[in-house]
Amino acid sequence: MKLSNKAILAPIAAVVLFASVAHANNKMTVDFTGQISSATCDVDLGISGETSVDLGWIPMSDFSMGQSNYLEGGNKSFEIALTQCQYGTQIEVGEDGQPQTVSVEGKGDAELKVTGTTLSGTNEIFSSASTGSNGVILYEVANSNTPVTNNQGIKLSNTGTKQTVAFTAKLASKAKENFAIPSSDVKAPITFTYTYN
Repeated sequence: MKLSNKAILAPIAAVVLFASVAHANNKMTVDFTGQISSATCDVDLGISGETSVDLGWIPMSDFSMGQSNYLEGGNKSFEIALTQCQYGTQIEVGEDGQPQTVSVEGKGDAELKVTGTTLSGTNEIFSSASTGSNGVILYEVANSNTPVTNNQGIKLSNTGTKQTVAFTAKLASKAKENFAIPSSDVKAPITFTYTYN
């Protein structure tokens, strides 16, 4: 009795197929995120198409003690633009005692929240890691004597479809003297979030 190649290969193919199915990942978890708010704005860097601010190369000799009580060097202005702002509605009891739908525009507290990792021992020198000596410090132009701190909310207008917030960014170091500043590349991811409560 002569077996054909097809008869011999069929059971082998079934075993291979079963083995691959047995090891298949038959489920996955997808993280969905979102936010529900009574008002929203698009948050963008005020430089068209840009998503980063380059502070350049600053020599140690250009650093001096700043308003933050840390050594600061360089100076780069930028804006955060809030556009396409939309306001929701809410139900309120009218003067006649009946419920009525009204716009929330102008009724809530609008803020631009600034968050990021800061260097250990500081709340205002932002860096990609909490270790090290060098990072980035921000000042809101409207309040140039006080550095922006992590988790700070900057008050915004609670009306209108767009507005901007002007900032100044500087390189900063925890070193005590400018000649003691360690050479390093600096990276500081900072998140700007529009909130309306």
